[in-house]
Amino acid sequence: MLRIAIIDDLSADRAVLREALERELAPRSAAFTIEEFASGEEFTAAFVPRRYDAAFIDIYMGEVSGMEVARLLYHRDPACRIIFLTTSQEFMLESYAVRATYYLVKPFAEERLRQALDFCFPAPDPSDLLTVPTKSGVQMLSRREIVCIESIARHGVVRLCEYSIESAATFAELTAPLETDNRFLGIGRGILIQLGHVAAQEGSDFIMDNGLRLPIARRCRSEVLRSFQAFALREMERGL
Repeated sequence: MLRIAIIDDLSADRAVLREALERELAPRSAAFTIEEFASGEEFTAAFVPRRYDAAFIDIYMGEVSGMEVARLLYHRDPACRIIFLTTSQEFMLESYAVRATYYLVKPFAEERLRQALDFCFPAPDPSDLLTVPTKSGVQMLSRREIVCIESIARHGVVRLCEYSIESAATFAELTAPLETDNRFLGIGRGILIQLGHVAAQEGSDFIMDNGLRLPIARRCRSEVLRSFQAFALREMERGL
């Protein structure tokens, strides 16, 4: 389910964008929801982390500007893609500071919207899928969506942002294909995390972006923290 928010104080612009999104998303055979907000104040009052996968934000709004909304998302919901809507390119440098994913100048051609969606939500690479056998069949999961995998009652349990999947495979069988993927790191017996989903480190725990708190084993804590810092540095350099 793709969840999208539109934050724009012009009702006509919201309607144009909604209709364009519906046209573009329908052929992709993806379930989606679109919610509209008539101001930055309305969005911030209703804000809940991890509710949206993408937010289309008009920069020029009233008391709470689009840039302020983007800062809220950047600090409290970093997984949400930010797509700015504006009539000029005046704020392009500021948009970088909140890691905006895309920048649409009004009025935008639908091809530009298509490019934004392709950039934000690329089709999964078959080589980036993890095969997860379950009691009811086999699921193919994008590795990017996996927050962590835990060993529970001899089975691997895959944690995603919104739900979990209990695998029919053991933890070792499930995680074997991820051993050479440097986005994943074992932080203790029976716990494998995806580093890109770490929201914070508090003492000897990682706080994941789905709210899960995971302990780092004492025996490997120094090595885990070094690996996490190296990953964070690579991600920062990639964004420069």
